[in-house]
Formats: sequence, C-alpha cells, structure tokens
Amino acid sequence: WASPSDREKLISGLKEKGVVENLEADFLMKDGTILSGMMSATIIDLNNVQHILSITRDITEKKKTAIALRMSENRYRELIELAVDGILLGASDGTIIGANSYILSLTGRTLDQLIGINIATLFPAMEMERVPLRYSSLIQGETIINERNILRPDGRMVPIEMHTKMMP
Repeated sequence: WASPSDREKLISGLKEKGVVENLEADFLMKDGTILSGMMSATIIDLNNVQHILSITRDITEKKKTAIALRMSENRYRELIELAVDGILLGASDGTIIGANSYILSLTGRTLDQLIGINIATLFPAMEMERVPLRYSSLIQGETIINERNILRPDGRMVPIEMHTKMMP
C-alpha cells in the first residue's frame, strides 16, 4: 500500500459490510514505482477460517489517459474562449449548442439565451432574405463566407463577417 489510509479503508469496509467494491488505491511496487489499482474484496470462510479474497486491477494507464483527456478538453475550452473572433457551435439543423464570450458580446445575449435557439433568429428577416443560410452547401463540405448584420435585443444592428463550416 502506498498509503496506509487506503489499507484502513479496505479493512474498515470489510469489517462493516464484509465486502468492498471498487476501492481505488495506490500501490507501491518493489522497484519504488506507484501504480493505481481498483480493488474489490470480500471475506470468505475456508474450513472455519476467515480469509480475504481480493481482485485488484491495474488502472494506472486508464487514470493517465483520463487526466490527459481532461487537460486536452481544458485546452480546447481555453482556445475557444480566448479566441479573438466570435465562435458559435451549432447542430446540423442550425440549433446553437455552444458559444464563446466574444460572440456573447457581439449578439448582446447571454449563453442561456443563445443555447437552443436557431441561428436564423439572430438575424432580421430582411437579412435572411438577402443572405440565406446555405445548409446544403455546408453538408457538401464547403466553407461559406458572407457578411451579415446581427440584430441585438436592444435593436442595434452589428455588421459581421461569418465564416461557416460544418464540423466532421
């Protein structure tokens, strides 16, 4: 055991319930390395003598992978959030599913006000007639660049240049 407190958790769990499931603990190897394990144990009786039957799986790589994934997700979120352009993420039907803070300031809306609405609602009807959304072109893999005016809730129009591409 790398930490005596982990061993105590196992012992107290076995005393209280007779079984411990999925106890995560660190184990010290003979060469000094520490591995993470997922341990389950139960008390069994053999010839009137109590024994502990346990299984421990090495989850060291799984934990390292989870940490790397979390770090990657954090870097992605920071990249989107710190971008100097407004970024909207949308479903294939135009429903907004994500946005960075710069687009919030451009649109004059909160994240809660944007999530779940269709992107077309950000533009006045005359703008949609002048420059319609071209979902079919996006589906074909095209990048669409056009100029539009966003209508803010306060009635102000904000001119923008949109670069739109469907994510794989």
